[in-house]
Amino acid sequence: MKKILVLALAVTIATSPVLAYDIPNHFDMSREAAQRSVLQTDSNVLLNLGFSSLDIAGQKFLATEGENSTDFTDECKHMLLFPIDVLIGCGAQFEDVPGTRSLNHFYDPINNSPLKVRIPPIFGPLVAMGSTSPDWGVRR
Repeated sequence: MKKILVLALAVTIATSPVLAYDIPNHFDMSREAAQRSVLQTDSNVLLNLGFSSLDIAGQKFLATEGENSTDFTDECKHMLLFPIDVLIGCGAQFEDVPGTRSLNHFYDPINNSPLKVRIPPIFGPLVAMGSTSPDWGVRR
């Protein structure tokens, strides 16, 4: 019985989607990265670019045009005004819709290849998913 439970757990873990691909997670990760970056720790960086601090409510910028998605967090909508840190978080979501676009964020510079995954998991051959990030970015 224990072997069956361990096998079932292993299959569940190996075949479940990775939460990092989840669109709302990209908002949180990107906003947190901005808040921990030199944009926050060195006030001269933003000042030299003509901006105030990351989260000044009065300093807002227009989000890009595009189609809104039910996958976005509630606060993220195209063509609205946001403080810099929220705009960075929303931009991370905007670039991931439709959902397969996030597969183009990966790049192996040694082999000049995109993300590769095993299908089926663990035992299957490596299959390229999407394009390399430089190729995808240039084509956009």
